[in-house]
Amino acid sequence: MKLPEVIELGNTIEKESKGKHHLSAMIMETPDENGEGYYVVKVSEDTEDRLVGIYTFHVYVPPYEVMFYDPVEDKEVSLEKWRKGRKR
Repeated sequence: MKLPEVIELGNTIEKESKGKHHLSAMIMETPDENGEGYYVVKVSEDTEDRLVGIYTFHVYVPPYEVMFYDPVEDKEVSLEKWRKGRKR
């Protein structure tokens, strides 16, 4: 929720909905008991009656790396690459 893109989107959603909608984040999956894998974090818009998924991130701990998950391509991309793609 501290990524600048998430903060900006949250502010936009709250402003446009006059405070009725907001963003929420949920941990959908966690690493296994050996620490292998990653957290799956889903950022969604709460529209009062349903959650609408917007972003999915994979968070690896360690090495404390956040990757954007692209569901259309079914692949992870670095935040740097994702950010460059968003600016187009």
